[in-house]
Amino acid sequence: MKPLYSNNAITTLLNAVITTDFTINVTLGASFPVPVVGEFFYITLFTVNKPGGPKFEIIKVNDNTANVFTIPADGRGHGGTVAQNWNAGDEVEMRIVTDILEYSRPNIYNYIINGNFELERLGLGTSFTVDGYGLAQWEHSEGDASGTTSRQSFTVGQTDVPGEPIYYYRHTRPSASFIDSTMFNQKMESLEDLIGPVRVGFWAKADSAFTFDVNIDQDFGGGGSATVSQQAQTFSVTSSWQYFSFAFTLPSISGKTIGTNPFVNLNLKEESPYNQFTLDIAQVQFHKGVVLPLFTRRPIQEEQNLAWRFYYPLGMTGQMHGKSISTTVIRVAAQTPVEMAKTPTVTLLDDTPTVDEEVGGAKTGTSSTITASVLGPYGVDIKIDGFTSMTDNEPVISDNGVLSPFAYLIAEL
Repeated sequence: MKPLYSNNAITTLLNAVITTDFTINVTLGASFPVPVVGEFFYITLFTVNKPGGPKFEIIKVNDNTANVFTIPADGRGHGGTVAQNWNAGDEVEMRIVTDILEYSRPNIYNYIINGNFELERLGLGTSFTVDGYGLAQWEHSEGDASGTTSRQSFTVGQTDVPGEPIYYYRHTRPSASFIDSTMFNQKMESLEDLIGPVRVGFWAKADSAFTFDVNIDQDFGGGGSATVSQQAQTFSVTSSWQYFSFAFTLPSISGKTIGTNPFVNLNLKEESPYNQFTLDIAQVQFHKGVVLPLFTRRPIQEEQNLAWRFYYPLGMTGQMHGKSISTTVIRVAAQTPVEMAKTPTVTLLDDTPTVDEEVGGAKTGTSSTITASVLGPYGVDIKIDGFTSMTDNEPVISDNGVLSPFAYLIAEL
């Protein structure tokens, strides 16, 4: 959501306003902003020198048409004020309020990684038909139904979703499910930090009207206390992009046992009946506090480093170095650019890995496997078999292609 501001915007109420009103008639609205979809501004209603004063109310406005301000459902009583009754002639001003300052905070406070869906897990592609992790940090599940998750591209210049995003996430379920299954989720490493009020926001649309749930779990890790789940909140999508925001309060963890690899989990689920659907999601945010600031893209390398704590590709050209330890086996190692979230596991992506031997040139394995590994949060040392005619004890370097890893490290929570 984008907050708007105008200098010297001041008017008075044309009619009285009561606590349940969500439209306000003013004498002159021309000096105030005119929001479009996804935009809003704050006004302050106040009296100072009148009986019962001074009193104040901060109100959120998402439409300004013909001297009528429209207020969203959550628009009354912001900034520590409460909804009150007001009289015709009471003053209305646009002021700097704390919520506006909160909205201007940079996206570094977004606990979601890859909320703009720009990062893929190199070597795994951008379209997936099985349960598990797909795009960087996003996990998906189909329950007892089939489905596909994929990254889609926005049309350049579109205005439905602000900020000129490049990509969005699509989840397609071509057949019905018979159980309540998690559709997609992200685990965040901030259990001890994310306590108290938090806010979740994103843009979404579907191929038809459909209702989904958002909820948050506090998972205390292996050997820790039982998971604490928040009451799910619903949102109803249509075929047009809409912005959704949700307020949660995460309880204190005092008295809880913190186990290994604790996390906070953001889940999106479909509501019953579990029919087929196509859901699109963009610009996912998870912020600590009482407002959602503007979605701004982190520098891509910063975003990539955050994602590499959980998944790191191996074996691209020039990335791993080592030597042959027999005519059929190589030993290669690599450091990770950041500390991984935990000691990772290693998986071979390609059973025909290619390396460059200093004397013998390019050598490609056949039905290769990882026969041994030494793993840590800062790197890996692995042995791979399946080669032929290697020169024993000869230096080798990975040569699988600039963007073609033959293995990866995984350190999911």
